[in-house]
Amino acid sequence: MNHLNRILLAATLAAFCFAPIGTSFAKEKKVKTTVKTTISTDTGGHIKAALQFVDQRQFQPAIDEFTKALAASPDNAYAIYQNRAAMYLAVGKYPEAVADYTKASEMKPDDERNYLGIGQADVYLGKWDDAITNLSKSIEMKPDDVDAYGFRGFAYSKVDNWEKALPDYDKYLAAKPNDQVALERRAEANRVQKKLPEALADYNKAIEQDPGKWTLYKGRAYTYHLMGDYAKAAADYAKAYQLNPKDTDAHGRALAEQQLLATPTPPPTPTPTPTPAPAGVLTPVNIGIGVAVLIVIILIIVFLARGRRREEV
Repeated sequence: MNHLNRILLAATLAAFCFAPIGTSFAKEKKVKTTVKTTISTDTGGHIKAALQFVDQRQFQPAIDEFTKALAASPDNAYAIYQNRAAMYLAVGKYPEAVADYTKASEMKPDDERNYLGIGQADVYLGKWDDAITNLSKSIEMKPDDVDAYGFRGFAYSKVDNWEKALPDYDKYLAAKPNDQVALERRAEANRVQKKLPEALADYNKAIEQDPGKWTLYKGRAYTYHLMGDYAKAAADYAKAYQLNPKDTDAHGRALAEQQLLATPTPPPTPTPTPTPAPAGVLTPVNIGIGVAVLIVIILIIVFLARGRRREEV
C-alpha cells in the first residue's frame, strides 16, 4: 500500500518565553518535523487512520490509532512510538511523550530526533538541566538542527546561563532570521548581558513583524529605560498597556517613566574651595608659630640672665 511508505508528519510545539513579563510560551508557534520511516505493514489500517487524523490536526484521535497500531503491527513499533510521542507533545502530555521517545531511543540510540523530542518535553516540564543534556546530545549528533539550538537557548536562559543562551539564539536566528519569537528571546538575552543596542535592534525587528504584540513594547520599554531614554520608555509602556489593558504593571511603569521626565535633574554640587584665613585670625598654624617664637625668646632671656650672674661673680 502506497500510504505505508509515505513520510509520517508529526506536529510538535516549539516555543520560547519572555521570563520578565511572564507570558506563556507554550502556544507561541508550531513547527512541523518529519519522521522518515518506512512502514512494512498496517494491519487493521490504524496507521493510515492515524495519518489522516494528523493531517486534520486531530492529535488525540491520532494517538488512539497509533496505540491500536502498536498491538496490530508490532513490527512498526519504532515509527509508531516516535510519532505517538510527537502527538503527545502536541496535546501537552509531556511525560507520555518522554516515555515514548525514550522507548524509541532505546531501539535506535543513533537517531537524534528522539533526544530532540525528549529535550522539548523537558523544556515544557521545566526540567532545564535534563533539557540541556538531551538537546546537547541531539546537537552533537546533528549539528545543523537549528530547532535544537532554539530550545537549548531557552533552557540555558532559565538557569541564568545567558552567556550560553545567546550563541544558541544566534545559531537559530542565523537560519531563521525573521522568527519573531526567537528575536524577542534573544533581545532579552542581550538586555540581561547589558548589550542594549543589540537588544533594541532585535525588539525593533520583532515589532516590525508583529506590531500588535504587547510584550514586545514592554520589553523594548525596559531597554529604553536602561538606556536612560525615559520618554521612549514611557511611550512603549503606554503602548503595551493600550494593547493589553489587563497589564496594570505596564500602566504603572508608564506613569513612573513620566515622573522621571517631570523631575528636573539637580545641578551637580560644586566642591567648595577652602578660603584662606585673613591676617590676624588665630589658626592652628599661627598658634604653633607663636608658641615656638615665645620659647625662643624665653631661652634667650634665660641665657642672658646666666651671663650677667657670671659677670657679677
